[in-house]
Amino acid sequence: MTSESMNNQISDQSIAVQKAFMDELTRVAQGGMGEITPVNLGDYKIARDEFGNGEATLSDPMIEKHMRQLRDQRYLELAFPPGHLCCPAVFAFSNMGMPLELEDIHNAEHITALLIDPRSGQTMNGFGSLPSYAFNILPEEIRALAFTIPNYDGNSREVFLDRYRAALIKLKEILG
Repeated sequence: MTSESMNNQISDQSIAVQKAFMDELTRVAQGGMGEITPVNLGDYKIARDEFGNGEATLSDPMIEKHMRQLRDQRYLELAFPPGHLCCPAVFAFSNMGMPLELEDIHNAEHITALLIDPRSGQTMNGFGSLPSYAFNILPEEIRALAFTIPNYDGNSREVFLDRYRAALIKLKEILG
């Protein structure tokens, strides 16, 4: 199924979720400020299902694939600096607002690790190329999964990955 035919099956709730994230990226690109309203969990789930054509799930194989991708990052410590917050999220649409292709979803590209600056609250990485407040648009239940990235000494890389996996499993439970 192409992205175009998938768009014909997308509800108003899904479009509202997508629009909230796209509006935030546009606002940031234009240097603006504004009020941020989180989306509700029900609409977020609908958007995930509709944009992902029912494939953007957090199955155990998808979680393992995503964890392998994260574990294989050579410079994990630079990508996820200590003291910042990290939160798993699922986006079945790109930062351009287009539904992901099924191949991308099968490669676990709908699962992302958001990096949040604890001082500014800005999402630094994980959705869009500029700092934004995309994290704050997520439903409260998902934002609650954020954790502080530990200092990297000894086995801290594994501690980070274990904490992230635990948050990802909780996300799977939340999203059903």
